[in-house]
Amino acid sequence: MTDIHGKFSEMQRLLEAVRAKTGNPAHLVFLGDIFDRGPDSIKAVNFLLEFKEPGIRPEEPPRLPDLLWGNHDALAYVVLFPDHLPDLRDDWGFANVWHNNGSESTLQSLVNAVPMEDMLELRRAARRLLEPYFARLTKYHVSGNLLLCHAGLPQGESLEFFEPALPVVHEGSWLWYRPECTPQDYASPRLDPDGGRLFTIFGHTPQDPAEAQAPYALALDFGYGLQALLEIVPAAARSENCRPADLTDADPGRAYYRYHLTGSDAVMSPCHFPRQVVQQLEQ
Repeated sequence: MTDIHGKFSEMQRLLEAVRAKTGNPAHLVFLGDIFDRGPDSIKAVNFLLEFKEPGIRPEEPPRLPDLLWGNHDALAYVVLFPDHLPDLRDDWGFANVWHNNGSESTLQSLVNAVPMEDMLELRRAARRLLEPYFARLTKYHVSGNLLLCHAGLPQGESLEFFEPALPVVHEGSWLWYRPECTPQDYASPRLDPDGGRLFTIFGHTPQDPAEAQAPYALALDFGYGLQALLEIVPAAARSENCRPADLTDADPGRAYYRYHLTGSDAVMSPCHFPRQVVQQLEQ
């Protein structure tokens, strides 16, 4: 799931819909941008900090979701935690960028969450609320040959693309890169450090759902409003509601995926997964 943008109710509805349809334990990955625009950023933060999924096997401990950085998360961080970035020299430029990207709703959400007696120390109270969340964020998540990240990975780049530290707000950085999920841009896989092929799943750039699939990528941001959750299903757990992914390369194998859309049934479509992804999913 990606680009929650304060849409806490929509996030809950999508998660409940998936649980009701599958009933299977899942490992959840959120691709960033929990803040701004919608009314309930802080409710969403608190929910994700407390959220746990049962282990696949009874003896396994509950699993925490993976939480990734998004550009809106980074803007909130550099404004609220400037002392964590001692090399940052800024004349409130980041505050202006955050303001222009919808910070008002996040700040109002903070006001609603902070007790009245702490209101005079709003910034300090906000830091107490949000520091555990920011401490959980990572730049990307790799599972098998699946690369999940906020903004995608440019053609010809490796995972070293994600090395620059915060803050990076310029276009083309790992937080702000604006790809098009097109067959031309993702006709070939990105590569991991060992030369393994990566299938990229990203948010950040709104896409038409009909154009959200490329040979080696899936886009998951369908515009403001949190409209979709992507579920990846191993072949061993397939059902009539899933379609197989037809591989375009020489490796045999099957994997499945489906989008869950707000207010509608799942929308299914073929998708290309390298064989290593299938093997990872079936473990």
